[in-house]
Amino acid sequence: MRGIAVKTAAGLVLGFTACYLMFFGLAWGGYAIFTSLEGRMGVAGAAGITAAIFLLVPLVVLLAAAIATPRKKEPQGTAAIMSALASVARDKPLFAIATATLFGVAEVLMNRRWRRKKDR
Repeated sequence: MRGIAVKTAAGLVLGFTACYLMFFGLAWGGYAIFTSLEGRMGVAGAAGITAAIFLLVPLVVLLAAAIATPRKKEPQGTAAIMSALASVARDKPLFAIATATLFGVAEVLMNRRWRRKKDR
């Protein structure tokens, strides 16, 4: 139990550090863009363009990613096993019976080990 707490605490510290560094880098990047534009466009223009860059670029990237990736649901867990068995059963029924038996035995053994770990 103590190992899990230590790993969780280390993960939280690492996560907070990563978030801090990311926001720190974004802030300095925004300041650099603002400073480089300030001489040409004034304070208001530089602030507006910097804000537009930080708002529009992620929006465009998210929209492009949403359009480019097709939404395809894959069967997971037991549904995946059942669909695989159904496709095999059409071609080779004896192989499907043997495979189903092996999956059943494996599930029984895995559940037995899980119950033993739970009881300790």
